Amino acid sequence: MRFEVPADLTSFIGGELTRIVEPGCIELRIGSSSADTHFTATVSITGPVRSVDHHRELHCVTTATKLD
Repeated sequence: MRFEVPADLTSFIGGELTRIVEPGCIELRIGSSSADTHFTATVSITGPVRSVDHHRELHCVTTATKLD
């Protein structure tokens, strides 16, 4: 499985009351529920703090590839 997760999904309302994306590390977890995770990956968001608006990317692209 391949997951393409846009950084916009980590946006939040900052101190100046605008929606922003900040650089830093986040943890992605896959499981049947938040209490039952099967895989965890730590990834880094790089670059400057940036503002996002209602046009931000809100969907993760998932690709399944058959193994030989």
